[in-house]
Amino acid sequence: MKISWLKREDNKRLILLFGGWSTGEAFYSGIDVPGWDVLLGSAFDDYNFPRELLAGYDTVYLYAWSLGVHAAAWSLRSGDITCAFAINGTERPVDDNLGIPASIFRGTREGLSPRSLLKFQRRMAGDAEMWEKMQPLLEAEPDIERLKTELQLVEDNPKPPHLEWRRVYLGEKDRIFPYANMERAWKEHPSQPEICSYHAMGHYMPLRSIVRNTAANLDRVARNFRESLETYDANAGVQSRIASELARKAGENLTSAPRTVLEIGQGTGLYTRRYAPLTSPDAALDLIDLYETPVPEVERKMVFHTGDAEKWLHDAPAFRRWDFITSASAIQWFSNMRGFLADCARHLENGGLVAFSSFAPGNLSEFDTLRPSPMLYATPDDIRRWASECFHDVEVTVDEITVAFPTARDALLHLRLTGVGGFSSHRFPLSKLLAAVPQNGEGLYTLTYRPLYLIARK
Repeated sequence: MKISWLKREDNKRLILLFGGWSTGEAFYSGIDVPGWDVLLGSAFDDYNFPRELLAGYDTVYLYAWSLGVHAAAWSLRSGDITCAFAINGTERPVDDNLGIPASIFRGTREGLSPRSLLKFQRRMAGDAEMWEKMQPLLEAEPDIERLKTELQLVEDNPKPPHLEWRRVYLGEKDRIFPYANMERAWKEHPSQPEICSYHAMGHYMPLRSIVRNTAANLDRVARNFRESLETYDANAGVQSRIASELARKAGENLTSAPRTVLEIGQGTGLYTRRYAPLTSPDAALDLIDLYETPVPEVERKMVFHTGDAEKWLHDAPAFRRWDFITSASAIQWFSNMRGFLADCARHLENGGLVAFSSFAPGNLSEFDTLRPSPMLYATPDDIRRWASECFHDVEVTVDEITVAFPTARDALLHLRLTGVGGFSSHRFPLSKLLAAVPQNGEGLYTLTYRPLYLIARK
């Protein structure tokens, strides 16, 4: 196996790529998200991945493409990975029902030559447009014997242990792995990953876009919300409703007025102003956001922190503890929700309360068909399971709020004025965005929010 660092800056988050057969580093150039290192495993003539390379990372996102899915299942363990994504492949690639039919796979290996490899790669591209993009990325003089050895290794090791996969991406026009076999394999997989199917996509998919839409770019998030500071409160009707509901739920579960509070992602103070009356008059509030924010008009002592709250809390000294840790409409951007909840438990006083709102799958789903990768939201079951590992009295609920606008342009303007327009790194034509906003029976244009609430006690 070849190991290549595509980016190494001593970050605490890692994008781990397991590449497809017959592809080199050039296929993965340009995969870069601020705050993440990038490591590539390829040329799988063995499955001896040096797992010690992962030891220094708090968060590891795995993206495995094609035969890289099989290689990852042999090389890694679920405990090594925070979140795993499979792209056009299965754990059992030599299988008449769950992968590539055995006779075709064997025939590819036995008849492999420079000419047949080129034919394979054209099929991998799917269409002329993608083929034109792929050609500059191909090796000029591929090592045919090495590529045969890689295929033989797959045949000799057909059934790896299962990894826990979060999401899979399948191209319905894949000419390498039969789509029906991939769909069957993942529907039967023990981890029951979310399946994202794309009608127009072949085997070679836009991996860079998939990574950029699942590995959180906090620089972009901060920029979008900072630019909307002056317009946020006047246009954040949904967020205001969510903040009020979260404060109500917190008030019902607090057994006494907290004296020490940590709020994550305070923004304009919309939520701060709602929960502050629940705290002790002499309470001390720590507030952390990605950027400098206005000072909320509340009569409490406040200390402001700027930075990545997920990392800040993880690195906080053990003696830093709070009676109440809370956040409204912010933690959906976090990369390791399970780790974050464990960190909250470490820094919460015994008997203390956490109260969070996030969003559930299906939030702003109107745009899912446009995105190269739907927004990654933890499911209510995942949140409940992770919270139950370190808290008790865990309560997880999901609401649905539909907001109506006179025109589709008004709906898009709402997203921009509240900073929510940062749901994707891809810039879509305005015509496509407008067409994605549905119209209801009353002639109004609608967007759907699915707020998720978590209340738990230590």
